[in-house]
Amino acid sequence: LVLIVRMLLVATVAFALARPTLKGGLASVFPEDAPRSVALLIDRSGSMDLRSETGSLQDMALARAGEIFDHLDEGDELRLYAVEERLFDLGGGPLTLDLARGILADWKSGAGPTRLRASLAEAMDELAERPHPLREIFIISDFAASALDSARLPGIGELRVYALPVS
Repeated sequence: LVLIVRMLLVATVAFALARPTLKGGLASVFPEDAPRSVALLIDRSGSMDLRSETGSLQDMALARAGEIFDHLDEGDELRLYAVEERLFDLGGGPLTLDLARGILADWKSGAGPTRLRASLAEAMDELAERPHPLREIFIISDFAASALDSARLPGIGELRVYALPVS
């Protein structure tokens, strides 16, 4: 019995090191390359208009958003939001990459503070209802001019949140 347990342990380690891939119906149980639901929140506060020798913070944020678009796959679902006093869904739902790039090309900056925490909570709630098993939120902001905000964040669950500062 001890010999069998040892042999199973060695076989399990060898199997894990081989990094097998699954195809067919079992692949949905372990969704490594499954499509993602991605929400991109871009700060549109007045502080994003600050300029440096490399351009405004808003320009840097839009460039970083373009980099995120470059890493999305064809089956991924993209939602684009502007964060101001409240969360604005740009496009009204899932967007194609071409449409999202067009929205960024016509981007208009804001003037007031942001309610970043409340906007994040709202985006998390909306993303939790999406059908894809992998869900990601990207927040692009200078994290400087956020209004006092005590919104309660929902439980993250199966959700990845990335904070990408531009300053």
